[in-house]
Amino acid sequence: MSKLTLDGKEYAIASLSEAAKAQVTNLQVSEAKVQELQQMRAILMTARNAYALALKNLLPSKAHPNKKKGVISIDGVSYELEKFSEQAQAELASLQLVDNKLAENNALVAMIQTARNAYVSALQGELN
Repeated sequence: MSKLTLDGKEYAIASLSEAAKAQVTNLQVSEAKVQELQQMRAILMTARNAYALALKNLLPSKAHPNKKKGVISIDGVSYELEKFSEQAQAELASLQLVDNKLAENNALVAMIQTARNAYVSALQGELN
């Protein structure tokens, strides 16, 4: 028999109301999704690190002192984008894409954790 522990109390899932069982299912799905997104974050971070290293190896040897349009700062050093090779521009684009995906992933985790907290609260209401 499957059991659920919530706030230090153990409940037999089979004995719960249908509404409580639905909240348990929602809770399980949200926890699985958070775990999946955490695994995706690890993959994205690995890709980000690879792109960052590849870009660092392709940076022009001369830094640009001004902060104007078409200049990017990497590790506190400014570079003119027009001096980037095509490969360096591609690595930069990939790095920016991965950074955007990481931000989306982090936002999804936050939303799902908020939903998870709502499911826990609803489940607690059903159990009381």
